[in-house]
Amino acid sequence: MVRRERLHAHQPVLAKRFRGCDLHVEDARSDRHVVGTRADAPGHEHENDDEQAAHHDTVPPGRGGGSVRRMHVAVTAVGADRPGIVAAVSRVLYDVGGNIEDSRMAILGGHFAMVLIVAIPDGADPENLQRALAEPAGALGLITTVRPVADAPPPHAGGTPYVVSVYGADKPGIVLQISDALAAAEVNICDLATHVVGDQEPVYVMILEVDVPPGADPETIGSALKVIGSELGVDVAFNPMEADTL
Repeated sequence: MVRRERLHAHQPVLAKRFRGCDLHVEDARSDRHVVGTRADAPGHEHENDDEQAAHHDTVPPGRGGGSVRRMHVAVTAVGADRPGIVAAVSRVLYDVGGNIEDSRMAILGGHFAMVLIVAIPDGADPENLQRALAEPAGALGLITTVRPVADAPPPHAGGTPYVVSVYGADKPGIVLQISDALAAAEVNICDLATHVVGDQEPVYVMILEVDVPPGADPETIGSALKVIGSELGVDVAFNPMEADTL
């Protein structure tokens, strides 16, 4: 799946729209938090058996030698932002033979949050990984979880990527109304980021990256979103995603 840039990818657009405002977007990719898939981990190949492929994959020889069957777990960690969180968590994952295949990390209201999809050796007990994370989690004040996950195809494979931009005064219900309209049109939300820009006259900004399913009418969806925006008193734009933001 193509990883898409988040709110920071739209920062030049926001800066132009709100010229004169103190625009600042928290970037989860700062030096102290950067992490990604290990360089020695090639893409996985699914087994021929469909049932097994729904839960496991096989990777070429790596640490320990030999072809290793893998299963996937979702690892989450949340805590007050401080240096060393990513290093501590990724060290535990490395020590148990895990490989980070997908990740999202962000600083939200002074708290650092991460969600990782990790491949671990088949047969490994996720509870053992949870226990291994307990020591660094305690030292860093983190709340961590480890849950097995099944491989699944993306819900609207072949859909068309669009960007929904919402600007206006902050008020309850914006996320609910916009996401509800998208769900009614069976539009899949791939990424959502919100931020408040400006100090003297703060403006609420929400950027959603979505997939419009084949057969859906983008004009109808865009019109419905604009009606909601008018009711909420916010500006809503619905445009195809530009290639350079993919």
